[in-house]
Amino acid sequence: MTRLAGFDWQTNIALVGGFAAKEVVVSTLGTAYSLGDVDPEDAGSLSERLQSAPGWGPITAFSLILFTIFYSPCFVAVVCIAKEAGSWKWGAFSMAFNTLLALGMSIAFFQTATWIMS
Repeated sequence: MTRLAGFDWQTNIALVGGFAAKEVVVSTLGTAYSLGDVDPEDAGSLSERLQSAPGWGPITAFSLILFTIFYSPCFVAVVCIAKEAGSWKWGAFSMAFNTLLALGMSIAFFQTATWIMS
């Protein structure tokens, strides 16, 4: 399903890690795109790796930014929501609603931008 938003498995792994804290997404992307290609003498930046990765470009990058901004709050925020609301139902709702909203926005943007650029 996330393929429709332009995400590959490495990006999905980074987004799962982002549930702990959203700032982890970038460092996890760096790790995921370095798997199997680690050469200490030739340490390139994440931007260089993403430029050479198939399927990555400005449209995919912006789709990822949209998704990261709007998807599920971090775990600590979900716990606070559940505690303040007095029920884990609101914590689960915030996770599900925000993630579905983010996915819908990212898919709509990615598909529209790809269609316009083709």
